[in-house]
Amino acid sequence: MCNPGMQPLSGLALESKSEILAALNPKTGMVADWVCIQPSDTLEDRLEVLDQFNREHSIDWPLILKPDIGRASLSESQW
Repeated sequence: MCNPGMQPLSGLALESKSEILAALNPKTGMVADWVCIQPSDTLEDRLEVLDQFNREHSIDWPLILKPDIGRASLSESQW
């Protein structure tokens, strides 16, 4: 499935999940709580962002961590 409102590849691959989620309306109740953890931050800073997110949303383990820009649907030669 794809969404033609998500350009250029309809959310298929090589697109920022955080940009897509930020464009959605969280007030609908159809978007899960999320946070983008910057890979350029130190490990300590990334863990602090994760801990703060857990506290703000009363979320306990397990959590799902995914790369912001995925490419699982592309073969290695395409990226």
